[in-house]
Amino acid sequence: MINDIFYIPSTTGFIYGLFSKHNPLQIRYIGQTKYEPIVRLRGHFNKSQHIFKLKKWIRKTKPENIGMRILGKYPYNKLNSAEKQWTSFWSQYCDIFNRANNPHYRDHLYSLQKVKRIKKGAKI
Repeated sequence: MINDIFYIPSTTGFIYGLFSKHNPLQIRYIGQTKYEPIVRLRGHFNKSQHIFKLKKWIRKTKPENIGMRILGKYPYNKLNSAEKQWTSFWSQYCDIFNRANNPHYRDHLYSLQKVKRIKKGAKI
């Protein structure tokens, strides 16, 4: 159960960026949360297994050296599109870990799809 202190009792959420305090101008990950941003930041320290490179970066940089920048506050129904827009924007300037805008991840997905087609006997 989420502690009531950290729950935002409204219909808005936040888009945020994670960065190293050693290089605060370089956003490394864009995310969204419907809860207080600090709660989400702590969640990244405990459960960042969803993106291996992000988990590795957090471990290497150390949690105490990671900062969070709030990029915007949006209605719940706009969070996904806002996150995509911010990810697209920051990926022009920084090497971010978000899967959708990471060319290495897109190449990996393409390779996986190709392997699946080969296994099914389809021609490439």
